[in-house]
Amino acid sequence: MELRQMASAFLFHDHHVLMMRKESSRNFQNEFWMGLGGHVEPAELNDPKQACIREIKEESGITENRIEDLKLRYILFRVKENEIWQQFVYFGKTTDGNIILQKKGSYSGLKRKRYCKSEHLRL
Repeated sequence: MELRQMASAFLFHDHHVLMMRKESSRNFQNEFWMGLGGHVEPAELNDPKQACIREIKEESGITENRIEDLKLRYILFRVKENEIWQQFVYFGKTTDGNIILQKKGSYSGLKRKRYCKSEHLRL
């Protein structure tokens, strides 16, 4: 089996959480929302936090000096066919309320209260 590592982040600014809306993916044909993130590069295998910071910059333009309290909150595993997916999920804050679109998809600062009450996500 092969191991596929990914890192993602949910960044908070004031009372909003930054998330990316995607129209679809190869695995999911409907619109969905997700944190910023992507695959861990080979040179980052021992440092998923650095991979997360790189992905945040690539996808939103937010640089490391505008990220505060980025902490690992969850490690998720999924077995799919001949792969094991390992997802490092970070939560942090950003001092930047102005997001620059870097990749396909759209970004939104969703109200934090809306997700704090959700049965699927508790902060």
